[in-house]
Amino acid sequence: MRGVVARVGQSQCCIWLDSEGNVALRIDREDLDYFVRQNFYALQGKQIMVHGWLYTYSGEVRTQIPHPAAREASTLLARSCSCGAQCRLARR
Repeated sequence: MRGVVARVGQSQCCIWLDSEGNVALRIDREDLDYFVRQNFYALQGKQIMVHGWLYTYSGEVRTQIPHPAAREASTLLARSCSCGAQCRLARR
């Protein structure tokens, strides 16, 4: 899925990247350690592409981004995961 980040928001459980067309990308706070020094607000207005399962909730299309490897970008968004072999996603 590809889109431009229109708004960045926060809730108690996660960071939300809202895109055009009623699409929301969710990054759980428990996964933030994988996003080394990421400034999510710098993504506003930038085009990103993510990979993952889509689901709908209250008429909104959503996907979760558990790790930087779940997305690509037309611009550098985050550094690689710093946890190396310890990463639970690297073992998948």
